[in-house]
Amino acid sequence: MTDGAMDSLYRPYYFARQPIFTRDMAIFGFELLYRHSAEAESAQYADVEMATLNVAAGASITPVEKRDVGKAIVMNFTRRSILDGVPLAFQGQPVVVKTGEPERLDGAYLLALQTLKAAGLRLALDGYGGRPDLEALYELSDVLVVDVLGKKPRLLEELVRKARFYRFPLLAKRVEDRKHFKLAKDLGFAYFQGFFFQQPEVVPGRTLTSNEISRLHIFRHLERDEPDFDALAETVRTDVSISYRLLAYLNSAAFCLPEHIHSIKQAIVILGWTRVRNWLRVIILTDLAPGHKTSELPYLSAVRGRFLESLAQTSGPGRPEPAELFLLGLFSLLDAMLDQPMAEIVAKLPLPGSLATALTGDNPGLAEWLDLAQCFENGDWDRLDTLCRKIVLDTFQVARTYYDSLVWANAFFGSWH
Repeated sequence: MTDGAMDSLYRPYYFARQPIFTRDMAIFGFELLYRHSAEAESAQYADVEMATLNVAAGASITPVEKRDVGKAIVMNFTRRSILDGVPLAFQGQPVVVKTGEPERLDGAYLLALQTLKAAGLRLALDGYGGRPDLEALYELSDVLVVDVLGKKPRLLEELVRKARFYRFPLLAKRVEDRKHFKLAKDLGFAYFQGFFFQQPEVVPGRTLTSNEISRLHIFRHLERDEPDFDALAETVRTDVSISYRLLAYLNSAAFCLPEHIHSIKQAIVILGWTRVRNWLRVIILTDLAPGHKTSELPYLSAVRGRFLESLAQTSGPGRPEPAELFLLGLFSLLDAMLDQPMAEIVAKLPLPGSLATALTGDNPGLAEWLDLAQCFENGDWDRLDTLCRKIVLDTFQVARTYYDSLVWANAFFGSWH
C-alpha cells in the first residue's frame, strides 16, 4: 500500500514508559507519559486533554509483556478527564490514576475521585505539599508523589514527616543521581523513579481510525439512559477498527478469560455496560481528533462480514456459526489496514482456533466462504459457480445476499452524510 493510503487508515500513537522501582530495586510498575513522536524525549502537546486520551487509548490495546503482567500502570489524568469518568475504562486493571494537587478541592472533584476509588482504582497524588486544606484528598490517595529534584533535604524531611500521618507510601520522582536516590531512601520513600534508573522508553504503536459515521452511531447508543446491548453490538459490529480493538482489549492479561470470544455481543456483555461505555468513549474521542480520513477498506470489511453472516443464516444446519463468519469477513482485511502479517494480528485476538486459521489461510473449509465474497469483488463468476456447487449453495441466493449486503452497508455508511 502507498504511504498515503496507510495514513488514511491509522494514526500513529506514542507514549513513553518509565519504570518505577521499589527500595530493593524490584519493578513496582511503569508510568506512561505522552510523546508526540518516536524520537521525542519530552512531551509536547497543544491540548492536554487529547494527550491524556491518546495515552489512555494506546495503553488499552498495547500488548503487555509476560514479565510485566500485574505490574502497576501509572497514568496521568486531568481534572476534566476524571470528572468525565475516563479512568473507569480501566476498571479491573492494575491502573494507578495519577493527578496533581488542585488549587482548590471542590465537592464535584472529590466525589469523582471517590467514585474511582469505589471502582477499585488506585490514586497517586503528584506534587504532594502537605497542605492542610487538602487532607480529604490525601486520605483518598494510595501513593503520594514528591518531586525531589532541587529540594533541600530539610524540606524533604518535613514533607515525609507530614506524610506519615496518612500512612501511605511515598514515591520520589525525578531521582537524577545516586545522591538523590540515597537521600530519598534514607528518608523512607518506598518507590523511586527518574533518569538515575532509566530514561523513559518510547513505545510506538498504530491504531486504526475508522469512519466517523460509525462513531456518531455508537455515541448515540452510549448516551441512552437504559442499556441496549443488542443495539450497541449491532453498531460496533459495523466498525472493523473498534471490533478489533475490543477483542484485543479483552485478550489482555487483565481479563484472563477462560474461553474464546465468539461474537461482538458476547464481548460487550462480558465487559458490562459501564465499562464498555467508558472504554468506547476513550477510543471514540481520540479517533474523532482532526485530520483523519475515511477509507474503502472498513466499508468493504463490513460488506464481507454482513454477506457471510447472512449466508450462514439462510443455508441450513451444519454450517459455520453466523457470528463466526461475520468476524471472518470483518477482520479479513486487517493485514492490509495495519500493514502487518495476519498471523501477528490474530495472535493478539481471543478468537476460536478455526477462525484464526481461516484468517491466516490455514483453514480451507472456512476460507472458501471468504472466497465467495472475493469472487464478487473480482468478478470471478466461474470461481463463484464452482464454490457454490462445492459448498452446496444456490448461486442466485448467494448473489441476492451479496446485493442485500451492499444495500445494508451503503445505508449504514451513508445515513449520516
